[in-house]
Amino acid sequence: MESANTYAQPAGNAFRIRPMVESDLSDALQLLELAGWPHRLRDLTALFEIGQGFVIQAGEATVGMGMRWLWGADEASLGLISVHPFWRGHGFSKQLMNALCTGLEHHSVRMQVTPPVPDWATRLGFVHVGDIARLEGRAALPPLVALPDGYRLRPAGRKDLPLLTQLDTAATGMTRKNMLQSWQPNALATVVLDHPDGAQGFALMRRFGRGAVIGPVIAPCTVTAKALIAHLAAMADGRFLRLDVMNAPDLRDWIVTLGLEQTGHTAVMVKGGLKERQPQCRCVVLADETLG
Repeated sequence: MESANTYAQPAGNAFRIRPMVESDLSDALQLLELAGWPHRLRDLTALFEIGQGFVIQAGEATVGMGMRWLWGADEASLGLISVHPFWRGHGFSKQLMNALCTGLEHHSVRMQVTPPVPDWATRLGFVHVGDIARLEGRAALPPLVALPDGYRLRPAGRKDLPLLTQLDTAATGMTRKNMLQSWQPNALATVVLDHPDGAQGFALMRRFGRGAVIGPVIAPCTVTAKALIAHLAAMADGRFLRLDVMNAPDLRDWIVTLGLEQTGHTAVMVKGGLKERQPQCRCVVLADETLG
């Protein structure tokens, strides 16, 4: 167990903030565990491979961390901002935010925070635009969901990456090809919502934390979103499941009937405005609570 001396005030106030490197991931994971985040090392490594991070050091000890992900030329997400409990209240979260926001002055930047919204977030210009319900548990075998006429589900193939990227961008405003390119080959399952007029959505399930996470779920309506989720939940094979549902109370309530429960919620904060989405394509379940 760490002693308080491990985080004692370093000589000469020797705090420094620097870019995160791969060898920092084990220490960064300890900070996330202290904050109650469910990530395993494989989860943090996967996020680091598609993003950038910063750490704060006090002497030789890592006392804070945060990460960011750039999506195209003008969209970004911030997340996994965590400070060791011994050092909270010293302004380190704001220092991390300043570092993470450097160079993003012309980006639309989003992040999720646990309410109440911290003062530093509003002072930095972030605005509350929505809420996320975190749903977790072992899903019972879900009922079949009848699709509207013309729709069908099919497994995604390797050649579908451009299609998945197009659908994800239309629904979120973010160009996340690198994320999908990293996740899709190793996903537990990815299913596409097809229609004679062209694909209308998709959903992906991957290993995460104690089990698996379903997300993103891109769909034109609640019924098709339920069908995508039910299909993947039936394939989960008893795994512990997590879904982060965005501004969709009807869908949230339906997922609860599958045996999951809401274990928390976060506020979505945006700086720089949101890019216009295509109305026929919605992201109802996030890819990841930190990524959006």
